[in-house]
Amino acid sequence: MLRQTVFVLGRQARGMSTGGAAMPKVLAKYPVLTKIPLQWGEMDAFSHLNNVIYFRYFESIRLSHFYRLSDHLDPEFFHGFMHAKSLGPILASTSCKYKFPATYPDTIIAASGIHDVPEVGDSRFTMNYALYSTRHDRLIAEGDGVIVMYDYGVNKKGEVTAEIKEAIERVKDDQRFS
Repeated sequence: MLRQTVFVLGRQARGMSTGGAAMPKVLAKYPVLTKIPLQWGEMDAFSHLNNVIYFRYFESIRLSHFYRLSDHLDPEFFHGFMHAKSLGPILASTSCKYKFPATYPDTIIAASGIHDVPEVGDSRFTMNYALYSTRHDRLIAEGDGVIVMYDYGVNKKGEVTAEIKEAIERVKDDQRFS
């Protein structure tokens, strides 16, 4: 089972330590961070992190980002948003640019941000990802995911609402370290 701890980076926290090491400046533009211990079983035959695991880490940080949005959304709406009951997210595409091979043992910091806030009425937005090796003190991958708003109640594409846009802006603008 993947154990993870969610950290959120704040303006005042940049340069502060996390677990005894300074927060990498390259992650400063990402408001949501999650520490993920690399597991031995995630290695491939070449003794580095299997390529598919990078996408699993992107999935983990994407969900952490959505849960950060819940701080700014009506709880009932958010329940429907996350449980395919009404308007919610669906992943349309995702990509990864591998930068450096991660190896066991390591702790990866997964980071996410929505750098281009969608407009009300848009049907999609892009979430940006970064994976950072604390052992090697460098980025190991960057990627993105195109998220489409989908109305699960009527089974068709939906639109970004004013509430969703505001929540995205508040997470982007309300960076904090916890």
